[in-house]
Amino acid sequence: MNLGTVLKDGLLNNKNQGEGMKERLYYLDGIKGIACLMVAAHHFCALFGYVFWGTDTLADKTELFYNGTWCVRLFFMISAFLLASSVYRTCSVKSVRNTVIKRYLRLAFPVFGVTLLIWIMSQFGLFYNMELTHICKDPDYTGGYDVKRPFLQVFTTSFGTTIFAGNSDFNNKFWMITPLFWGNMLALGLSVLTNLSRKKSHVVSGVLFTLGTVLVLFFIPKYFSFVLGTVLAYWYVNARETRTGSVWICVYTVILLTGLGLSEFHLIPKGMMVNLGITKLEGFSFLEDHNFYYAIGIFLILFAIIRLKWAQKILAIKPLRFLGDCSYYVFLVHWPIMCSLSAWLYLTFENRLSGALLARLIFLLTILFIVMVSWLFTRTYEKGCNRITKWIVDKLP
Repeated sequence: MNLGTVLKDGLLNNKNQGEGMKERLYYLDGIKGIACLMVAAHHFCALFGYVFWGTDTLADKTELFYNGTWCVRLFFMISAFLLASSVYRTCSVKSVRNTVIKRYLRLAFPVFGVTLLIWIMSQFGLFYNMELTHICKDPDYTGGYDVKRPFLQVFTTSFGTTIFAGNSDFNNKFWMITPLFWGNMLALGLSVLTNLSRKKSHVVSGVLFTLGTVLVLFFIPKYFSFVLGTVLAYWYVNARETRTGSVWICVYTVILLTGLGLSEFHLIPKGMMVNLGITKLEGFSFLEDHNFYYAIGIFLILFAIIRLKWAQKILAIKPLRFLGDCSYYVFLVHWPIMCSLSAWLYLTFENRLSGALLARLIFLLTILFIVMVSWLFTRTYEKGCNRITKWIVDKLP
């Protein structure tokens, strides 16, 4: 199958389609829908894990089912894949410029809306996470909303430092927005170069990908997911017809399971490469970083799903597509909701219900509320932001 479409923006709202899109890969919505729930579960259990599961041991063992770090890398790769795919479809100086502007605005506008909401909530003292220190001792999960920040900072962080410099004053989960933006710029640059070179030779493109991969691994390894996402897009756009038959279905299924094992279930433990003596070589420290294996595993997963119809049908069910459609807002709002509503519910009812039962009920209510708020943002606020973005881009020469 040739990607004769311009695909939707990865972690960002899936309604923001590029020029020339004729088809949506709904199973990517489903993947993002699952991933955003895993991120929310990861952070909820960071606050209430011991209470939720009853023991620290069980909480630690079940973490593989909601690995937030892995999900972040998944969003990174999908975002790069979709961006690079659009470049391989239509690439010009104007389209590249417009892509950069759209990427920035589609990150910044939602951040501004949620940051403004957080600022309003903080003025009324609606955050109760600091009172949960008796449950969660980690200041990364209990701090962040104990200071009332000036109103002007809502603008300066939303349209400036949150995007470009990793500012997380209003939400300590906003750190990933900066690598998302710069990683997209990396994917954009690499896809433009390889798009120009592929017209002459795929070998030249391969050399560029190899060089880009080596440079990223040695100097900015946290952006490795974006390089692999660009590679995946290049392969997909230029791939021949999908091979069918039971043998190939089995092959792709094995690849899928291998990717899951490598990335999510930690079949390669941290430090294994050190024990083998590999990372003793100067500059190869990325080999003992789980994020390196997460990226490879996610690459294999996406590669297999692109070819597996049965997996696509499962992932394209409407509930998962619905979640994927508002996944960016789920990421933006889930932490302030947990630090306000979830924390308040626990503090209010902790003496009336058993800890485990209370935590599980709060989890269900929290997820429902997160989804509802994200849907409202997507259906209302985002539409206005999209119109403003289109107006800005259309006004450019």
